[in-house]
Amino acid sequence: MVRRHPARFAGDERGNQMAISDEERALRENDVRQARASTELEGGRTSDEARAIQDAYARGEIDHDELMRRTRAYLNLPEKS
Repeated sequence: MVRRHPARFAGDERGNQMAISDEERALRENDVRQARASTELEGGRTSDEARAIQDAYARGEIDHDELMRRTRAYLNLPEKS
């Protein structure tokens, strides 16, 4: 699963994108690669829709909370309270 970087924020509550550093982008890209590799090691493949969500996170378009919200919605899982 993707590691949370709590001190880093990609967007505000209105969805306005905020810049992330190159270091943060690299960390997020690595997290996404690891998540995908884990899925592949288990014999699966991340769907195109899930990859789009992950890629938006890696680019800094969404923060971790939004990544998790979108992923849970895509998987039809209940929202965490």
